[in-house]
Amino acid sequence: MSYEDSSKINILEVARDLGFNPIPLTRTIYMDKNHDSLRFWADKNSFCWYSRKFENHAKGSSFDLVQFVKNVDFIEAKKYLIDKGFYIPERNGYSKNNYVNYKNKLVKNQRSFIEVEEKTKEKLHVPPFNKDLSKMINYFKDERKIEPATVWDLIKNKKVIFFDKLENICFLAKDKTGEWKNITKRRIDTKEFYATKGGDKNYPFVIDTKAKDLLVCEGEIDAISCYEMFRNKFNYISIPATTDKGLIHYIEENNIRNTNIFLLMDNDEHGIDANKVITKNLENMNRNLKVQDMTKILLDTVKDPNELLIKKKQNINKTIIKNKEKILER
Repeated sequence: MSYEDSSKINILEVARDLGFNPIPLTRTIYMDKNHDSLRFWADKNSFCWYSRKFENHAKGSSFDLVQFVKNVDFIEAKKYLIDKGFYIPERNGYSKNNYVNYKNKLVKNQRSFIEVEEKTKEKLHVPPFNKDLSKMINYFKDERKIEPATVWDLIKNKKVIFFDKLENICFLAKDKTGEWKNITKRRIDTKEFYATKGGDKNYPFVIDTKAKDLLVCEGEIDAISCYEMFRNKFNYISIPATTDKGLIHYIEENNIRNTNIFLLMDNDEHGIDANKVITKNLENMNRNLKVQDMTKILLDTVKDPNELLIKKKQNINKTIIKNKEKILER
């Protein structure tokens, strides 16, 4: 059997997929929430279940973890990791996970014949698509009050979200030609966020409706919530409260000028401070951008745009119930 490199397989993601819930003890060491003798090392991508360490495959790599939990052999464990998108099959005895290191070694050996060493840029890793979208649709509908029609529009027409096999909602960021540049992921069970390997953080999540004005908020789900409420009145973009470099890159790449930009960052200390910084930075771009802070106006009693949407839906339901009660009283 040729060499199998497990050091690049994210064991925390594998563990979550197998039903475990790793919680951090230190920066690199994790303990399972329900099994205090089960430890994971994020820096080495390894694990040990101390109370069961004398059993076969109760410690080691992601291959061992799958074999132990699923009670399967190595071939079946490898197939599981490949199907789930954790591991990429070998190429000439080297997996793609360590293929870059392999190429670098070849380059060093041939340095006398090569004047400049070419650095291989990691490509965007696209996780395997999940064909069953019911959990994602229900999550948006039940927890976020976003209608299935809106979600399907973003999947089929806008092509900016999909659901992967690990049950993450994947948010796509594209350049102006439509090429995929970045993917951020959100688990629907733990609400954790992940950045996909090989992504370019200069490209933010955008819902393009061909509108002239731009509405900016923090989270991707906030942008989707705004799209649900305001539809084609704006183009929607989500950026972290900590930086507006994605927004600035988007404006420069698309040569945006003479445009109204409405800021709807979260109604908390970080969001309010971000509004001030973003306003100043956009005004310094000299593109005649009219910036308006809408956070205090629209989010007066709620934290973010999704809470605003939920509150609107609740008020509508209350009105419907009251109207039905009046009809019954007649």
